[in-house]
Amino acid sequence: MVQEVKETRDLLEEFRRRLEEVESKVREMEEREATRDAELVTLRELETRRKIETAQREANSVVAEVERAEREAQLDLELARLREVEKRAQELEALAASPSPLATAYLPEIRPEPQSFPAESAKPVPGPAAVLSRVVSRVHKRRRPQPDTTSSAADIFEPDSFSALPSYVLFVGLGVCAVVLRVVLKRTAGRQLRS
Repeated sequence: MVQEVKETRDLLEEFRRRLEEVESKVREMEEREATRDAELVTLRELETRRKIETAQREANSVVAEVERAEREAQLDLELARLREVEKRAQELEALAASPSPLATAYLPEIRPEPQSFPAESAKPVPGPAAVLSRVVSRVHKRRRPQPDTTSSAADIFEPDSFSALPSYVLFVGLGVCAVVLRVVLKRTAGRQLRS
């Protein structure tokens, strides 16, 4: 009887010892699992951070490429606009240099008057505005109607306003403006290309 109790007690001790070993192994496994999970989380965070940095670099590269393309497109538009303005100025200059048949059809007959310019020959050449005003004043000199003509269309009168001027004066003014505009455009385009 005593022997059986002793054997039972030994069995219980053996069972408790094995149970403690199993619990210890379970704790070690749980600790290893927790460590591995923490390492996995760290690796995932590093991978996520690396992907974010790569995406940011790619986004910055795309933004820089888009900005460069926008700058090039804007420069192309500016260049095309300058070429269009220069072309328009050349067209206006050509139009002013060769008057149209419609403008020459309405030119009044100007009879040359004998004049001498001894004092004016030594003066410097006047500017476009002075030439234009001198031409207008000579063309529109007040004259009396001819006695042998019945129509007053051949009469030349002094205009009261700019709207009363004939159309060819407008073409002369456009030619002067075209020349000035072309010079200004060439200077501004040269400055922009140098900068």
